[in-house]
Amino acid sequence: MNHPSDPSPIESAAERAWIAVGILLATGLTGARLGAVALGAPGADTALAHFAAGGEIWPIWIHATAFGLAASALITRVNSAPHLKRIAAGLFASALLLSVLSGWPLARPALVSQPGTTLDLANLWVQAALACSAVAALVGAGAMLRGSPRLARALGGRAALLACGGVLAVLPPACGTRSAPTMPVREVVAELLGAPERWTCAPDRAQPAWSTGILTPLVDAAHDTGDRPALILPPGGEVRFSILPEEGEVILRAAAGCDRSLQGLLPTDGTPLEVRFEVEVDGASVFDEGVRVERHETLRAQGRLAACSWRHVGGEGGLALRAGQTVTLRTSLPAPSLSAEDATDLRVGFGGVFLERWERMPRTRSSRAAPNIVLVVMDTLRADRMSCYGYERETTPHLDRLAARGMRFENAFATSSWTWPSTASILTGLMPFEHGVVANDSSTLFLGYETLAEVLQRRGYTTGAISCNPLIAPERYFDQGFETFDSASEMRMTDEVIDEALAWIDRNAPTRFFLYLHLVDPHTPHRPLPGQLERMGAVLPRRLEEVPADQVGRLMDYWAGKLLRAGTDATGESLVPADHEAFFRAQYDASVATGDHYCGLVLDALERHGLTGETIVAFTADHGEELLDHGLLAHGHSLHRELVRVPLLLAGPGIAAGVEIGRTVSNRHLAPTLATLGGGRLGAREDSLLAQSSWDETVFYATEKGAWTGRRGLRLLGLRQEGYVLHRAVAREDGGPVLPEHRLYRAEDDRTEQVDLAPLPAHAPRLASMIEALEANLQGQVARRIGGALGVGGAALEALRGIGYVGDDEDDDSERPR
Repeated sequence: MNHPSDPSPIESAAERAWIAVGILLATGLTGARLGAVALGAPGADTALAHFAAGGEIWPIWIHATAFGLAASALITRVNSAPHLKRIAAGLFASALLLSVLSGWPLARPALVSQPGTTLDLANLWVQAALACSAVAALVGAGAMLRGSPRLARALGGRAALLACGGVLAVLPPACGTRSAPTMPVREVVAELLGAPERWTCAPDRAQPAWSTGILTPLVDAAHDTGDRPALILPPGGEVRFSILPEEGEVILRAAAGCDRSLQGLLPTDGTPLEVRFEVEVDGASVFDEGVRVERHETLRAQGRLAACSWRHVGGEGGLALRAGQTVTLRTSLPAPSLSAEDATDLRVGFGGVFLERWERMPRTRSSRAAPNIVLVVMDTLRADRMSCYGYERETTPHLDRLAARGMRFENAFATSSWTWPSTASILTGLMPFEHGVVANDSSTLFLGYETLAEVLQRRGYTTGAISCNPLIAPERYFDQGFETFDSASEMRMTDEVIDEALAWIDRNAPTRFFLYLHLVDPHTPHRPLPGQLERMGAVLPRRLEEVPADQVGRLMDYWAGKLLRAGTDATGESLVPADHEAFFRAQYDASVATGDHYCGLVLDALERHGLTGETIVAFTADHGEELLDHGLLAHGHSLHRELVRVPLLLAGPGIAAGVEIGRTVSNRHLAPTLATLGGGRLGAREDSLLAQSSWDETVFYATEKGAWTGRRGLRLLGLRQEGYVLHRAVAREDGGPVLPEHRLYRAEDDRTEQVDLAPLPAHAPRLASMIEALEANLQGQVARRIGGALGVGGAALEALRGIGYVGDDEDDDSERPR
């Protein structure tokens, strides 16, 4: 028997109908919010936008369900309340719905509608209007339910409630299990330039010898004319190779081109020279093009520089091949205008020449257990100029905070004192004479080596790189494993790329990603933020007040060149005016602080996307910078502590916070460490910085640009072992000794490496043992090397000159085939 105060069946059905209305509202809110997240994904394609929305489904669903039902219940309770109370309830319900539509306060900051996000205030006003409209619809629905008992009973019935609840319940798994977007992943099957045993020459005729080297049709960043490792095949040459059975279906990448050195062989009357390039597969022609070599000044005047571009075999997509097919490459002069002897000197051929295979792999999402990875390499940064490493000036407040929440390695050393060898080690985990990228004439990363980016990409990482140093570029094959690689032909400061770096994070935040940033702010030409220059107390010397700003940024380069040419007979203190020295020291510190400022923006972007807790951040440098520590300036010329000791910070999930690591490590250990943290493995050795096993603290480094007792261009080898430091000088041209051949320092007592112990008889046993260890280390590297490395062409040579690694007075052997 019902109590008189119990609601009637009609009233009970009406109340249950409001539950159905609330469920329908929650479903609509979930869909609207998912749409807003998808539409707000910056620059993303449709699949990635849906992937981004799917990754947020559970917090959106919880938010929408709780607040949607609450708003529905609130409107239900005030149907018969006074007018002002109904208005207040309506406003509060609108606020609840606006909270869901805008994402506040449960969504990650980057997904909340507010200034500075992709879901900005314009969207917020639209969302507010939608929220008010939804509340008005709730009020209207209430009126309909009160006026139509049949409708109330229908919506409040068990079947209707189960149906509405079922739709809401299946929404998260339906949206969250959509197939992930895919990404292209390249596998290099064979680097043919490094496999001379696979090439055969035409047996039926004499022909000029082929070789490998670098070809550069034209130094012009606006066209596809830059350096390429190449098979140099003078006219009249013909070579063949076959696709091996185990290689299966592959794509040949090759491009025909003529080096810019042919300009010197053109007739004085301007008559063009034409070179014919042919490619056959099993005797059938698949590529036959003539390249006209004309004077560059004529082409430039006529706006036809594109005529110098590489001609891609098979087009931009390459040439599809299969196992067992034989490929023939041939060059010739259709109308011989040169003698046979001159023709054999023509640097023409096919750039690239490697086999690859592509597949598509699904992108993945990050988590604390499967973190993103951001690797920042700050070019030319001394560890002792960072405040977290004890520097008295506060140069790196943002990186100090990174160090405080992670590990700081006190004794980390680069594998070289200049960019190419050290960066190759950072990305491969190999030592200099393993990867072979050690000099201008050996500067292209062998495609057969596995890189950190390749390991991570196969683990589902979206990979991207932004390089401000023109030496770290796709032309040198540093792009292996990167889906995107942003580089330029000239040095760029971080202010020129920071917007793209932040946009890259915005676009790829929904995925598990690996971002490599190679920044150069401490490198010349210095261009620090004005506020940082003032903060470091820089006073511009009076003699430089009328000098253009770009030349002021190269003040250190000016004195570095003078000191290097003067040799060791003149010390820095005797040549460099005191006010100049004070200025470029402050200029360097301000540049370090500028780099730190931009690193802070990157860290802020991760925080804004809620990714700090699921992102490993690694920070290091490729080398340091000498500031008259041993009488010289800049880098590359020696292996002293100021040039090879680098910062190394590691922070993120699973990394102990506030820990200082005192053991000696190399920056090459970063690649295997990050590969392990990403769930992969790089290389055969267990070289993770986080390994708990015993650690060999022997560190090797080298430079091929050494300056030693007045001589330049020497090979310098270095070894740190058991508290001692050994330097050895070798003349590259003949391998003979340089006197004195060795220097020995005791690092514990002489941290700045000023006192040479090598001449002292008491240290002869230590010197002998370290020489033996150095030789064994070097021989081991050479034995493990699996491929060759080619040198620079015209474009890279211009970049080297712009950076200061090649002076106008230096001989260059970059054109010599290797």
